Amino acid sequence: MQNLKEDVFVQLFRAGAIRSVTVSIQNDRATVGYVTGDGVQGSIFTKRGDVKHYRIDTALRFLRETGLHSVQVDMQFWHLQQGSLV
Repeated sequence: MQNLKEDVFVQLFRAGAIRSVTVSIQNDRATVGYVTGDGVQGSIFTKRGDVKHYRIDTALRFLRETGLHSVQVDMQFWHLQQGSLV
């Protein structure tokens, strides 16, 4: 697994090296995972080396501003009782 900070992810995406992006939702937080063109999987990490957790709308806004128009959403660990996605 390859883990990147946001700025490096943006550079790779704009260079065409990111094949797919998945937003995984658990409780009221989202993480961003990706697959590169050569099949390497990774997640966006903080500068301290932890998986970056976003508010759901913030994750989607970041990805839209990056230039993504389509992402997969993994709601496997989100339950209706947790309320709205946004």
